[in-house]
Amino acid sequence: MAEPKRYTQKGNFFCLPNDIFERDLNHIEIIMLAFLVSKARKNNQCYPSRATIAKKCKIKTLQTVDRYLKSLEEKHYIHKMYRFNHDEKLQLSNIYTIEKLEYEGRDLRDL
Repeated sequence: MAEPKRYTQKGNFFCLPNDIFERDLNHIEIIMLAFLVSKARKNNQCYPSRATIAKKCKIKTLQTVDRYLKSLEEKHYIHKMYRFNHDEKLQLSNIYTIEKLEYEGRDLRDL
């Protein structure tokens, strides 16, 4: 089975659509989405901790991170899944799946 196409590219860069600044996102959501896309690997998933997201995106509180992650999920840019250790007693960092990002009706992974 072929590996799924990813938003991340070979090398030290990643793709976002040119119209990202015209979408229904504010500046914090754009920064957070860009960070998550930059960390996405197989299946367009990443699992940074909320603290890492806050640090890398220069956000002061975890509550602010939570608010904007929820907004990105409500706008269907990401999907969040809770992740637990093997005995399901300890929650680990969440898994964030980058939802379909399109430009002019085409999925970025197909460009």
